[in-house]
Amino acid sequence: MIKYLLVIYLTLALILWVWAIADLYKNYTKSNRKRWLLWIILFPVIGSIIYFQKKPGKASIFSDSHSP
Repeated sequence: MIKYLLVIYLTLALILWVWAIADLYKNYTKSNRKRWLLWIILFPVIGSIIYFQKKPGKASIFSDSHSP
């Protein structure tokens, strides 16, 4: 049972890691991507999660830009 959970975890971690690197190359210029690439490679899961949380993107539905 533990073996299967480990395989699932590693598969999901690999998908997250590859997705973060692909998104990084799509959205950042060469000079801006070095720091993020270092974080993502050194800390694959945590670095990827932090990257997706901190990257500039479209406005969130939780932003205060539509306050009355």
